[in-house]
Amino acid sequence: MNLIAYDATLQGGLFNRESVYTISRSDIELFTLQNNFGIVLQYRWLYLQYSRTILTREFSYGNSFKWGGIRIGFKL
Repeated sequence: MNLIAYDATLQGGLFNRESVYTISRSDIELFTLQNNFGIVLQYRWLYLQYSRTILTREFSYGNSFKWGGIRIGFKL
């Protein structure tokens, strides 16, 4: 869980307050959550990994994001 006091990537930076690509402080979510989870299956030298990440929205009219991945590999 994160507490957001100031996000320069959304609010235009510390010194540049005139950009049209900024989001007002009232629209920024104060708390965000990033959840990472997954599973690894291994048989001898071969493994299969599945991972998933969920990120809650960072501003009031934004979306939450979800992504994941699969990795296949081997140990030397």
